[in-house]
Amino acid sequence: MDARRALAVSVLCVALLAGCSGSDGGSADPQPTARPGSPLSTVAADGLPADFPRDEVPLIKGDVASVEKGGPKDPGYAVAILTDASRPAAVAKAVALLVGAGWDAKPAGRGNPPPVRVLTRGDRQVIITNSVAGGQTLISYAIDLPS
Repeated sequence: MDARRALAVSVLCVALLAGCSGSDGGSADPQPTARPGSPLSTVAADGLPADFPRDEVPLIKGDVASVEKGGPKDPGYAVAILTDASRPAAVAKAVALLVGAGWDAKPAGRGNPPPVRVLTRGDRQVIITNSVAGGQTLISYAIDLPS
């Protein structure tokens, strides 16, 4: 993956985290969101778009807090999921699910859990970040799926 694409994925991930960091007093049921001009396809019962590659990119169980889909020139997704699991357990599960689906985990940074995990499969990449939101763990995925 070239540096420009990695930077774009990182910026998308940071933007996703910034959008999920506050409390707006809205609905207790998080709803997927889309960027203007980039509507999501039909949303399935799990809160993800119908065309989300569930088998290729398995995600932890929890409440989908946000979903953004890239455009035709930037295929991929940014997904944030709230879970009741502890941060270390949620990150470990998120990584284990992807490794089980054939992704390679890059060495982890410092921290328990590390603030960022990077997994690759060919020219595809998933960046996992984590934080605490309202007493729950927020696991954010920046998923780069080049054509």
